[in-house]
Amino acid sequence: LIFNFQLTIVFVLTSIYSGNTQSLFDINTIRTVEINFFDADWDDQLDSLASLNAGTGSGTERILANVIIDGIPFDSCGVRYKGNSSLDTAKIKNPFNIDLNYTVAGQQYLGKNKIKLANNFSDPSMVREALMYEISNKYMDCPQGSFVKLYINSTYIGLYTHTESIDNEFLDEFYGSSENP
Repeated sequence: LIFNFQLTIVFVLTSIYSGNTQSLFDINTIRTVEINFFDADWDDQLDSLASLNAGTGSGTERILANVIIDGIPFDSCGVRYKGNSSLDTAKIKNPFNIDLNYTVAGQQYLGKNKIKLANNFSDPSMVREALMYEISNKYMDCPQGSFVKLYINSTYIGLYTHTESIDNEFLDEFYGSSENP
Protein backbone atom coordinates (compact mmCIF):
# COMPACT_ATOMS: atom_id res chain seq x y z
CA LEU A 1 0.00 0.00 0.00
CA ILE A 2 2.81 2.42 0.90
CA PHE A 3 4.69 1.60 -2.34
CA ASN A 4 1.55 2.25 -4.43
CA PHE A 5 1.02 5.53 -2.59
CA GLN A 6 4.64 6.55 -3.30
CA LEU A 7 4.34 5.70 -6.99
CA THR A 8 1.08 7.65 -7.13
CA ILE A 9 2.87 10.69 -5.69
CA VAL A 10 5.64 10.32 -8.27
CA PHE A 11 3.16 10.05 -11.15
CA VAL A 12 1.15 13.04 -9.91
CA LEU A 13 4.33 15.07 -9.45
CA THR A 14 5.62 14.17 -12.90
CA SER A 15 2.30 15.05 -14.52
CA ILE A 16 2.55 18.60 -13.13
CA TYR A 17 5.78 19.39 -14.97
CA SER A 18 6.57 19.37 -18.66
CA GLY A 19 10.08 18.62 -19.82
CA ASN A 20 12.33 17.63 -22.66
CA THR A 21 11.94 13.90 -23.25
CA GLN A 22 15.47 13.80 -24.64
CA SER A 23 16.92 14.68 -21.23
CA LEU A 24 18.23 11.94 -19.01
CA PHE A 25 16.70 13.92 -16.15
CA ASP A 26 13.20 14.34 -17.61
CA ILE A 27 11.00 14.56 -14.51
CA ASN A 28 8.11 13.15 -16.58
CA THR A 29 9.91 9.88 -17.27
CA ILE A 30 10.66 7.07 -14.85
CA ARG A 31 13.61 5.35 -16.49
CA THR A 32 14.58 1.72 -16.06
CA VAL A 33 18.14 0.76 -15.17
CA GLU A 34 19.22 -2.87 -15.07
CA ILE A 35 22.59 -3.79 -13.58
CA ASN A 36 23.81 -7.28 -14.44
CA PHE A 37 26.92 -8.02 -12.41
CA PHE A 38 29.48 -10.47 -13.77
CA ASP A 39 30.10 -12.03 -10.35
CA ALA A 40 27.51 -13.67 -8.12
CA ASP A 41 29.14 -12.19 -5.00
CA TRP A 42 28.74 -8.61 -6.26
CA ASP A 43 27.19 -7.44 -2.98
CA ASP A 44 30.13 -8.75 -0.93
CA GLN A 45 32.57 -7.13 -3.35
CA LEU A 46 30.83 -3.74 -3.12
CA ASP A 47 30.60 -4.04 0.68
CA SER A 48 34.36 -4.72 0.80
CA LEU A 49 35.13 -1.73 -1.39
CA ALA A 50 32.97 0.47 0.81
CA SER A 51 34.81 -0.73 3.94
CA LEU A 52 38.17 0.03 2.32
CA ASN A 53 36.98 3.59 1.78
CA ALA A 54 35.93 4.15 5.40
CA GLY A 55 32.30 3.37 4.65
CA THR A 56 31.93 6.18 2.12
CA GLY A 57 31.54 3.93 -0.90
CA SER A 58 33.13 6.72 -2.88
CA GLY A 59 36.56 5.33 -3.70
CA THR A 60 37.80 4.90 -7.24
CA GLU A 61 37.53 1.11 -7.28
CA ARG A 62 34.55 -0.37 -9.09
CA ILE A 63 33.33 -3.80 -10.11
CA LEU A 64 32.22 -4.69 -13.61
CA ALA A 65 28.66 -5.12 -14.78
CA ASN A 66 26.66 -4.84 -17.95
CA VAL A 67 24.06 -2.10 -17.65
CA ILE A 68 20.84 -1.63 -19.61
CA ILE A 69 19.14 1.77 -19.55
CA ASP A 70 15.68 1.94 -21.09
CA GLY A 71 16.50 -1.15 -23.16
CA ILE A 72 19.88 0.12 -24.43
CA PRO A 73 22.82 -2.10 -23.37
CA PHE A 74 26.20 -0.84 -22.13
CA ASP A 75 29.08 -3.30 -21.85
CA SER A 76 31.55 -3.56 -18.95
CA CYS A 77 30.50 -0.57 -16.87
CA GLY A 78 32.07 0.21 -13.49
CA VAL A 79 29.75 0.14 -10.48
CA ARG A 80 30.34 1.19 -6.88
CA TYR A 81 28.27 2.34 -3.96
CA LYS A 82 27.99 6.10 -3.60
CA GLY A 83 27.60 8.34 -0.64
CA ASN A 84 28.01 7.86 3.04
CA SER A 85 24.93 8.59 5.13
CA SER A 86 22.58 6.17 3.35
CA LEU A 87 25.07 3.36 2.71
CA ASP A 88 24.29 0.29 4.81
CA THR A 89 26.13 -2.88 3.82
CA ALA A 90 23.48 -4.91 5.68
CA LYS A 91 20.83 -3.78 3.19
CA ILE A 92 20.34 -4.39 -0.52
CA LYS A 93 18.89 -0.96 -1.41
CA ASN A 94 22.09 1.06 -1.33
CA PRO A 95 22.95 4.11 -3.45
CA PHE A 96 24.92 3.40 -6.64
CA ASN A 97 27.35 5.24 -8.88
CA ILE A 98 27.63 3.78 -12.39
CA ASP A 99 30.39 4.78 -14.82
CA LEU A 100 29.20 3.82 -18.30
CA ASN A 101 32.60 4.36 -19.93
CA TYR A 102 34.68 2.70 -17.19
CA THR A 103 36.27 0.21 -19.60
CA VAL A 104 34.65 1.09 -22.94
CA ALA A 105 35.55 4.69 -23.77
CA GLY A 106 32.78 6.92 -25.06
CA GLN A 107 29.78 5.01 -23.74
CA GLN A 108 27.07 7.46 -22.74
CA TYR A 109 23.32 7.72 -22.54
CA LEU A 110 21.61 10.96 -23.55
CA GLY A 111 24.92 12.81 -23.17
CA LYS A 112 25.89 11.48 -19.73
CA ASN A 113 28.42 8.83 -18.79
CA LYS A 114 27.73 8.74 -15.03
CA ILE A 115 24.54 7.50 -13.42
CA LYS A 116 24.11 8.39 -9.73
CA LEU A 117 21.27 6.63 -7.96
CA ALA A 118 20.16 7.78 -4.51
CA ASN A 119 18.15 5.30 -2.47
CA ASN A 120 15.77 7.92 -0.97
CA PHE A 121 17.20 7.37 2.49
CA SER A 122 14.86 8.78 5.15
CA ASP A 123 12.49 10.20 2.54
CA PRO A 124 9.25 8.20 2.72
CA SER A 125 7.71 10.37 -0.01
CA MET A 126 10.59 9.45 -2.39
CA VAL A 127 10.19 12.80 -4.15
CA ARG A 128 12.05 15.29 -1.93
CA GLU A 129 15.36 15.39 -3.83
CA ALA A 130 13.95 15.42 -7.37
CA LEU A 131 11.31 17.99 -6.39
CA MET A 132 13.93 20.24 -4.77
CA TYR A 133 16.10 20.12 -7.90
CA GLU A 134 13.10 20.75 -10.16
CA ILE A 135 12.11 23.86 -8.20
CA SER A 136 15.69 25.10 -7.69
CA ASN A 137 16.43 24.88 -11.42
CA LYS A 138 13.77 27.52 -12.01
CA TYR A 139 15.84 30.04 -10.03
CA MET A 140 19.53 29.04 -10.18
CA ASP A 141 22.11 26.75 -11.74
CA CYS A 142 21.50 23.46 -10.04
CA PRO A 143 21.85 19.74 -10.77
CA GLN A 144 18.83 17.92 -12.11
CA GLY A 145 17.02 14.94 -10.68
CA SER A 146 14.58 12.34 -11.90
CA PHE A 147 13.39 8.83 -11.07
CA VAL A 148 14.68 5.35 -11.92
CA LYS A 149 13.34 1.84 -11.39
CA LEU A 150 16.40 -0.27 -10.54
CA TYR A 151 16.83 -3.98 -11.25
CA ILE A 152 19.92 -5.95 -10.24
CA ASN A 153 20.45 -9.32 -11.93
CA SER A 154 16.76 -9.32 -12.97
CA THR A 155 15.50 -8.60 -9.42
CA TYR A 156 13.56 -5.39 -8.84
CA ILE A 157 15.31 -3.42 -6.08
CA GLY A 158 13.11 -0.32 -5.96
CA LEU A 159 12.55 3.26 -6.98
CA TYR A 160 15.61 5.53 -6.86
CA THR A 161 16.30 9.20 -7.44
CA HIS A 162 18.78 9.80 -10.24
CA THR A 163 20.83 12.95 -9.69
CA GLU A 164 23.17 14.86 -11.96
CA SER A 165 26.84 15.02 -10.99
CA ILE A 166 28.41 18.36 -10.24
CA ASP A 167 31.50 17.66 -12.31
CA ASN A 168 33.53 19.20 -15.12
CA GLU A 169 30.63 18.74 -17.58
CA PHE A 170 28.27 20.60 -15.24
CA LEU A 171 30.78 23.41 -14.69
CA ASP A 172 31.49 23.73 -18.43
CA GLU A 173 27.77 23.87 -19.22
CA PHE A 174 26.80 26.49 -16.65
CA TYR A 175 30.00 28.47 -16.15
CA GLY A 176 31.84 28.07 -19.45
CA SER A 177 34.84 26.37 -17.88
CA SER A 178 35.80 23.82 -15.28
CA GLU A 179 39.22 25.44 -14.84
CA ASN A 180 38.18 28.61 -13.00
CA PRO A 181 37.81 29.01 -9.22
